[in-house]
Amino acid sequence: MEREGVVEGIKSIELNGPLSFNSYQDKVLEASPVSELPDTELTIDVPVDTDTLNRRDMIVYTLHKQPSLGATDLIDFLANAFDCDKETIKNDINELKFIPTYQQHKARVNKAITLKNQRIIHIRSQGKKAINEAMDSSIHFDCDTILDLSLRYKLKPRHIYQEIMRYKRISTQVAINKEQHKFLPVIRALIKCTKLNLRY
Repeated sequence: MEREGVVEGIKSIELNGPLSFNSYQDKVLEASPVSELPDTELTIDVPVDTDTLNRRDMIVYTLHKQPSLGATDLIDFLANAFDCDKETIKNDINELKFIPTYQQHKARVNKAITLKNQRIIHIRSQGKKAINEAMDSSIHFDCDTILDLSLRYKLKPRHIYQEIMRYKRISTQVAINKEQHKFLPVIRALIKCTKLNLRY
């Protein structure tokens, strides 16, 4: 029923005047910390060029991300972002009033958000692994090292600090030793933590 309300909101868009897009704000989005649109039930494949698909994806995403944005501001923003005339954006909005078209773009936006989140999680996990390996090799964390890790793995300096503190805890090292089925995991962890805490 929420999806039907969103679609009805699209149908009510008045392109010639300011309006509020509050009707596009799903309750699911308000409760969730992740900027992700609810799943759709139906998609269709319409032969449309890539630029048009991208514009319409952006319209759907923007309406959910900024529900209070006025129609004029939305059209100006998209026309500038995609270097096209305002009539093109208005035509895109009119096409999105057709339920299957709206669902298609909603599904595309969902997929893009999911893939982006998965990439970020993977890159950051690789960053944590790199920090742990650096600590095992007694590498000094200076400004250049921290900047390199931040840029390469999309980590903020506080994330790097938190991982350093986590890795040198006794509980972390005991858990690692147990996962690797090492002999005397607690004693090994105590020895390693002592070295790590002396170094870091």
